[in-house]
Amino acid sequence: MIGIDLFSGAGGMSLGAIQAGIDVVLAVESDPHAAKTYQANHPATTMLNSDIRQISSRKIKSLIPNGSGTVIFGGPPCQGFSYSNLRTRSPENPENWLFLEFLRFVQLIRPDWVVFENVRGIVNTAKGVFVEEVIKRLENLGYTLSSSLLNAMDFGVPQDRARFFLVGSRDGVKFKTPRRTTRNPITVQEAIGDLPELENGASFDRLPYRC
Repeated sequence: MIGIDLFSGAGGMSLGAIQAGIDVVLAVESDPHAAKTYQANHPATTMLNSDIRQISSRKIKSLIPNGSGTVIFGGPPCQGFSYSNLRTRSPENPENWLFLEFLRFVQLIRPDWVVFENVRGIVNTAKGVFVEEVIKRLENLGYTLSSSLLNAMDFGVPQDRARFFLVGSRDGVKFKTPRRTTRNPITVQEAIGDLPELENGASFDRLPYRC
């Protein structure tokens, strides 16, 4: 199965997709620094470092191999949905509507699977209008949807990081939300507490572990 990573950032979701056996053939990211990092991490993937709104339908189709199962995944800009954002957390923020470009790719390519990710604040921003719009449009395209809130600390990551996931199947498959893998979250101390201690301003490239 091939993958398309939209709003890819440095390539974290692509890394997970590759580990799941997906061949990520295309990524889209507007920030030049993030795009350069992505290319360093995933040199075999075609990177379109441009505003997703400027990518034509013809360009998209020319880059997608025919006859392959496909998954489109990504997380449109989340700053406008964050709980820490009280200034532009509303429908008036044009960046909050970039998810429509995600849906444009879905409508054009009609992938077998869709994975939409964002901060949990998208669920109740503007009384849920954004999530409702995404769900409505994907259902109108014939996708069977499953949604969930997952927290990284429930899966062995030393970080309290909750995210909203919406998974869609074109073939009527109901995605099963993964169960937490731990009930005792790993702390930051447990994860990196054995690293060498550095004084402020230290510029060492390599040091032995303390223990």
